[in-house]
Amino acid sequence: MWYSAIPAVLNMSVTAGIIIVVVLVLRLLLKRAPKVFSYALWAIVLFRLLCPVSLPSDISLLSVFDTPVSETGSARYIPLNIVHTEYPAVTLPVPGLSEAINRALPQGEEQLAADPLEAPASLLTCIWLSGMAAMLSYGAVQYLRLRKRLAGALPLRDNISLADHIDAPFVMGLLRPRIYLPSSLPEAEHDYIVLHERQHIRRGDHITRILAFAALCVHWFNPLVWLAFVISGNDMEMSCDEAVMKKTDRDIRYDYSRSLLRFSAGRRIIAGTPLAFGEGDTKGRIKNVLNYRKPAFWVVIAAAALCIVAAVCLLTDPGAVVEPGKVVSVSCGGADMTEEAAAELIALINGHRRTGFPVGADDPGALSLAARIDCADGSFYVLHYQYYSGFSFNPAHPGDDDYRSILTFFDTEGKGRRAWKMEYDFDAAFKEWYDAATAAAGQSAPVLWLDLRGGDVDWDDVREIALPGFPGVSFRWTHDKVEAVTGEKTEVLYQGMPVWSVYFCDLNGDGKPELCSDASFGSGLIDERIIVFDYAGGAIYELSDRGVYDYSLSLQNGRLMVEKRAFIKSGGMDDEPVETGYLSLEGNYIHIVPAGSISADLDRDGKA
Repeated sequence: MWYSAIPAVLNMSVTAGIIIVVVLVLRLLLKRAPKVFSYALWAIVLFRLLCPVSLPSDISLLSVFDTPVSETGSARYIPLNIVHTEYPAVTLPVPGLSEAINRALPQGEEQLAADPLEAPASLLTCIWLSGMAAMLSYGAVQYLRLRKRLAGALPLRDNISLADHIDAPFVMGLLRPRIYLPSSLPEAEHDYIVLHERQHIRRGDHITRILAFAALCVHWFNPLVWLAFVISGNDMEMSCDEAVMKKTDRDIRYDYSRSLLRFSAGRRIIAGTPLAFGEGDTKGRIKNVLNYRKPAFWVVIAAAALCIVAAVCLLTDPGAVVEPGKVVSVSCGGADMTEEAAAELIALINGHRRTGFPVGADDPGALSLAARIDCADGSFYVLHYQYYSGFSFNPAHPGDDDYRSILTFFDTEGKGRRAWKMEYDFDAAFKEWYDAATAAAGQSAPVLWLDLRGGDVDWDDVREIALPGFPGVSFRWTHDKVEAVTGEKTEVLYQGMPVWSVYFCDLNGDGKPELCSDASFGSGLIDERIIVFDYAGGAIYELSDRGVYDYSLSLQNGRLMVEKRAFIKSGGMDDEPVETGYLSLEGNYIHIVPAGSISADLDRDGKA
């Protein structure tokens, strides 16, 4: 999808920007080394700017910058599917910038319903393509102008020609590069100038420069790429100067410097071609030529070693090692999760999961989501799961979807440390967990989904769950409402400010659980009430007495307990309940069954 073009380019550009800064620092360490080593470092940057893939490695230097990675191990600061993600978020290496951007991005239903990011993404893509087209047009115009000036050039020997209308020697051409010399060039300067240009051809600099200009065209919006283009050009020219000094028997430093000064371009040539003799930092090149000395052997060895280490560390992305097979054994919150205990993992996920967020997808049309499990020491686990049909934030999505999952452990600093592959039948695992929980105390035993008062969720969280009894439906909670999601349709079941809790309990004996909640209503006059929603029967029941009594709901001894308190006008509820009992649904009404009564002590079959 073309919407992913901008995120992909930005991810490459941010990664390359970090590496450019690192290379600039490494150049300082190579100050006394031959310039060919500084020039070699820029090949790493060029690779990063043009190649969208890299190998994951534990020794990647990018791990120092907490670089986020996708499941394939590639750097992913911006999700490729951010335009159509319900909760878009970016992770940039600039402190505070990610938070500011994420706060401005649309979230939840606002994002999914109207796709508000499509228009900005389209605009940014058009701007990026326009800038790239302008750069390519500029390069083409420069090339055509130069070709016009070469009309009438006369072959001198081999691949060398003389031209009347050029100001400096240069190399031009891709497959068959030629050296062009000004007709007015004194013959005494031919040897070392031709030697310089042939060094460019021998190393393939004429090809490298075209690739560097192509990278500049793609990443024209990144000022660090412009800086890299200029400095890499300087290093390229200085390394060629040093090669000429090394290959020449006599001392030509002063003559060579005079030639550099005479053919100084006077301005930088921002194009892929030609490679002009006087191009670059003339003052720096002259100073480097005059100070040239044959480097010590140990300096060459140290510089080569530094470049090799830099290449290994900068050409790779950080990535957790994914072991083959299923989950072996992980401890989370005191509970062991093994491949034999998938249901326990599902229970933890549904009990501690935070807002779902996108983590990228490898295959077209695949949607990748995540669930987070927090541990007491501040570390956490993230379950990334992908499926190829349907949509749900809950891993227990009904259907025959093909799940592929990875569980990643993050330490207390939020750094990914280890990962495990999982190929679980989440539907069966979730059903096993739910059935076990409801069967523990009988068919009508309630199950707590979430409790805002108890700290299970935060005010801004979004929770979604699918129940085995309702195929194709998932229930979504936000602080102000509970909804049913079926495909692309979303139905508000009931509202509150907020909805404090949600329990699942079969109150009417139809074998399917009702949604039971306590919620607040009103602004000036706030009352507390209990809501029971029978999704199977399409009915809603309410226990309320606005301005007289408040009602709250809790889970005690395996039963849903109702507490009735006198309403207080100044806000809040009376500390002492005036009535306490179990929640019951009979005759289309909610009842409070006093604890210890015959009704409370009998189960639904009338057995004690």
